[in-house]
Parts: sequence; structure tokens; C-alpha cells
Amino acid sequence: MMKWKIAVTAIVLVSMSGSGTAAAAAPAASAVTTRAVSALSQAGVNLGSVAGVTTRDGRSETTGAQITSGGALAAPPASGGSREASLGVQPEAVRNESRIVSGSLAIFDRHDSAVAMSAENRAGYSILYDSGAPTDYRYDVTLDGRPAHLTLAAGGAVAISNSDGIVVDVFQPPWARDAHGVEVATRYRIDGGTLVQEVDHAGATYPVVADPRLACDLVFCTLELTRAETKKLANNALGVNGVCAIMGPVAPVCAVVVTGMWVQAKIAVGRGQCVGVRGVRAPVITGIHAVYTTCYA
Repeated sequence: MMKWKIAVTAIVLVSMSGSGTAAAAAPAASAVTTRAVSALSQAGVNLGSVAGVTTRDGRSETTGAQITSGGALAAPPASGGSREASLGVQPEAVRNESRIVSGSLAIFDRHDSAVAMSAENRAGYSILYDSGAPTDYRYDVTLDGRPAHLTLAAGGAVAISNSDGIVVDVFQPPWARDAHGVEVATRYRIDGGTLVQEVDHAGATYPVVADPRLACDLVFCTLELTRAETKKLANNALGVNGVCAIMGPVAPVCAVVVTGMWVQAKIAVGRGQCVGVRGVRAPVITGIHAVYTTCYA
């Protein structure tokens, strides 16, 4: 799966309820945040490190994304023409009791479930606390304030296109896992400009975490492997064609690069890192190369 990360700055708790003082709201906000972050950490999501990637020549690269005051993930996508469009991802679970943490994390609590929007990881996380949690999690996607055009793509990914039909970003294939790390069946469907992640969580051990995540920024698109995928690659047991499907026309090149990365994968496992594949997005992906990454999960 392709993953993007940026560095976390300060963590400041802000109430979005519009009533009461900050001091009065802090305990409730703290409880919401603690429960959500605990579930994310249990699922292996890395929210607290100084995130970034290091290429073979040692360069460190990050990207800029932020959480707006309304809780939407605002990210500059890859260029789709003469200028960059403004991409927004807004969970439909937004409620007045949402809590915003600095510019990096927004949490919307629904008691039996929650949605956390992470600017650090350019991702949304659906957190299912018990069997009463919904099976559908909806995200409104906009470009320049208007509904984006969404299309199901290879490997379960979803392409985000502008009015000219140019792909400006991609939601990577979804994953979901329960409290024991067991994979939970999940998939995307499209409802106009809304991305819907379906999570078949019946019989799972809670909490369950599900993840829709963006892949591209202004310059790069990155396929970042998880810890489990990096270990499989190190053991020559990873199905590279399926992993690279999201790279579109350059998937065969990606597959060749990933296949040859087993040595880097072994080094990464020994260092507690993960590996990934990066390409320049302008306007099609070129310059495929390997990177070491901080594991997101």
C-alpha cells in the first residue's frame, strides 16, 4: 500500500463544541483522544514519531497536509494541470463534539465508533469500538470545494480526478484489522463524490481499525509497505504484482524494483524500518526508486 507521512508538531487540545470553557471540555476531550489513540496504537498505526522517508542517497523527504478548523484533511495533490487543485477529505461523522488536536489529528467520537483524520499520515482511520459500530464509513471528497470524481482502480484503490479527467491523487487499497491483528474484510464503494469504506466486522475482536489513505503529494506518489509486507518481501514471499497494481501503467516497473528490494527489506527489518517504492508524479509516474521508511503500521 502507498503511504505518505509528515512530521507532527505540537499537540494542543481544542474543543469544537462551541460551548463551555476549555478547562471544562478538557477531560472529555482527553478521554476521547486517549481511547482513539490507544486503538490506533494497538493496530500498529504510527502517529507519534517524526515521520518521513529516507532514499538510498540519504535524503529525507516530507509532505505538507493539514487539518482544517472544520476537521477536514486538506492536502495538496499532485499537479493536474496548470495549477494544483485544493483537495479536501471530510468524514460524514463530523459532530459538534469533535475534538481537534493541533494541525495533525482530528477525532470525531460516536461512542460505538470514531473517525480520526491524520495530517501526519494523510489518512482517515475508522475506529470500531464494539459490535454496534456501523459497517459503512463515508468520506466526502472535494477538489476546489466541489465533489471530486472518484473511480475504482486496480487492486481496490480509488482514483481522484479533476474536471478534466486527470488523476490528481489516489486512495490506496483499504485495510482493516482487529485487536489481535487479524485482517478484517473491507472494501471501497463510491457514492457520487463520497468514498464509502465497508468493514465486515462481525465476529471481530474490538477495537477494529480501518484505513483509507492518500498516496500522492505535489511531486511524488509512494507505495509504502507495512511491517508485515516488508517481512514478506525480505523472505521473498510477497506478491509484488498485487502490491504494485495501484501504480497503474508503471506497475511492471514497480514489480521489478520491489522484487529486487529483498536485501533492502532484510536491512529494514533489522533496523525496525519498512521499505517503499517512490515515483515522480508529473503527470505520469516516472523515476521509480526504492526508499526506506518509518513504518506506519
